[in-house]
Amino acid sequence: MKTVTVRKIVAAALLAAVGIILPQVFHRIGGQAAGAMFLPMHLPVLLAGFTLGAPLALACAAVILTLSFALTGMPPLPALWMIAAQLAVLAAASGLRYEKTHGFLRVSVSIVIAQIAGLLVYGLAAVPVLHLKLLAGLALAFGGVRKAVPGFLLQIVLVPLLVRVFRRWKL
Repeated sequence: MKTVTVRKIVAAALLAAVGIILPQVFHRIGGQAAGAMFLPMHLPVLLAGFTLGAPLALACAAVILTLSFALTGMPPLPALWMIAAQLAVLAAASGLRYEKTHGFLRVSVSIVIAQIAGLLVYGLAAVPVLHLKLLAGLALAFGGVRKAVPGFLLQIVLVPLLVRVFRRWKL
């Protein structure tokens, strides 16, 4: 793992700010459904993972969720806990690929793997939070995939491009 620099901390703070503002923009333009469709909180967390590493990506996810909930009440309870688990997995999975993943295709494949792992954890987190049986929790998580396809496609295309830009800045 590379050292944490002031430059990386500033980048994490900027990504956290984007993670708070971007969902509000999507909700203002497309209503509540736009968040579930485009997954705007995922973008800065994935970007932080691929460019800054797992520890800063986890911190970024925590700041995004905490401040977003405190300032806007979004995501609402009890979804907050399930999304927190999902974003933690996205941050860790993309962060673990931090130094090993280069190139558009490798980053895109890593995003798909991270998203599958994130959905599994979201479903597992739904079990105690919503008092569901295991299969019902997993069905809840994977049942929302169809409406989130635009968000997944956006991540698969946009994040690798932004990773390339961030790496040129030598973060």
